[in-house]
Formats: sequence, C-alpha cells, structure tokens
Amino acid sequence: MRIDGMTTIESEIPLPDDLEAAHRIIRELLETLRQQTHLNEKLQHQLEQLLRRLYGRKSEKLDPNQLLLFTREILEATGVEPEATPASKKPPAKGHGRKPLPAGLPRKRVVHDVPLEQRLCPDCGTERV
Repeated sequence: MRIDGMTTIESEIPLPDDLEAAHRIIRELLETLRQQTHLNEKLQHQLEQLLRRLYGRKSEKLDPNQLLLFTREILEATGVEPEATPASKKPPAKGHGRKPLPAGLPRKRVVHDVPLEQRLCPDCGTERV
C-alpha cells in the first residue's frame, strides 16, 4: 500500500493488538494525510497562478500603480491624515549618440593638399571643393 509519493507501507506488517498503539498509528496517518492534502492544495494554487500569469489575458495583469488609486479614500476613512507626496522629479533623459569631445582637448587643423587632377569631377570636369 502506498500512502504518498515517498512512503510505502507493506500490507504484510502485522497491526498492533494494543488499542492505544493502533490509535497512535491512526493519528500519525491522519496527520500525514493532512500535511499531504495541504501541500497538494498549495502546489495546485501555485500552478494556477503561474498558468494565469503565463497564459492569462493581458488585461488581467495588475499594474502596481493601480494599488495606489484609492489610498487617499482609505486613509481618510480610517481617520489617518494622508501625507502630502512631494512632486517627483523626472530624471534627465539620457542623450543619444556620441558624447561631445572634452573642451580641454587640443584641436589642430590639418589641411591635405590634393593635386588638381584629383580635384576635378569625373562627370562634369569642374573643380571639387
């Protein structure tokens, strides 16, 4: 006979003739059954939550900001004064692209002299700037 996934009880083991010992074994088995039932319900609940999160509708997902919608009314109903929340400052947006070069970086203008025959446009023959 198998009680749960890990415990097996052989049916050939003789039961005690003592009534008190039999009651003790029955209480132990009932406690084991209660624990296994509780574990089964807990795992079933976790499975349902995970499946709902994975396959549930997008509209069923909870936005944490929604929890704050009625806090003022709840606090007023309990008699606690709501604290004034300071206006939150937005952090400055990070720039895109390259950062500007440092102002202390030395700059040198380099002019490359290109011969006249390479400055002429191959299509129209005018000089390129």
